[in-house]
Amino acid sequence: MKHQIRSLSRVCLLTLVGIAAFGFASVRANTILINFNNSTTDVNGNVGTYPTGQDTSASNTGYWNNVFVAGASPYPTNITLVDSTNAATSVTITMATTGNSFGAADGNGYSGTALDASFPHTATNSVTYLTKGTTGTFTLSGLNPALVYNFTFLSSRGSQNNATSTGRIGDFSFAGANTVNVNGIDAGAFDGITADGTGSGFGNGTLSFANGITPTAGGVITITDSALNATAGFGGYLAFLKITTTVAAPEPSTVALAIIGGLGMLVVTLRRRQTAKI
Repeated sequence: MKHQIRSLSRVCLLTLVGIAAFGFASVRANTILINFNNSTTDVNGNVGTYPTGQDTSASNTGYWNNVFVAGASPYPTNITLVDSTNAATSVTITMATTGNSFGAADGNGYSGTALDASFPHTATNSVTYLTKGTTGTFTLSGLNPALVYNFTFLSSRGSQNNATSTGRIGDFSFAGANTVNVNGIDAGAFDGITADGTGSGFGNGTLSFANGITPTAGGVITITDSALNATAGFGGYLAFLKITTTVAAPEPSTVALAIIGGLGMLVVTLRRRQTAKI
């Protein structure tokens, strides 16, 4: 009897260890950093380190994917990205618009310094944007459907105290197997506008977040950037994207099935041993 109890304990312990390993192993995988700019020295897919001789205390100063936006079609297509350590990935980015074009990614982004401790000023100060009433998309392909993707981004414009810069609204949708919306970000507002309930975002100089997006079965997440609600001439400002991943936690039903399966295996094993003794 004692032997059977010990066997039961071992099986339960191994089952729980396996579940924990599934849920917590590799909780955080590679980070991908994407900056949008119109530098004449950067080309689509060119990899560089930010900063160069400044903001050396910034915590996100690994390798950045510099996506060049010239302000007119053709836009970057199937640009293969590297992670922040400059390791190759399978992820690509493609930009497209309907109605009008992405504006040139210029130096009129975030003009403050509050973010410099976290992100290089060269990344926060360059932006791409859309003409009022238009929509653009960023398609990320080659993602792992087994992972959950989290996005940090900045939708800001300089001169945040200038009243004429308000109304530069951007709505962002991150869609894979599920969708997270971050709406109503005024890139020109001093205090900012709180986003809807599924995301978190504010105006100039404040980071926005879209977390918990699972790619489609084909490994795709589509980011829709729109200036449809902008009252000024432009909206949908986007300086950069930071992408991190987490492993999907097992559902309670999965945990229960694993435990039941482990107990079932134990019962079968014990019965076989008793049969052998007879």
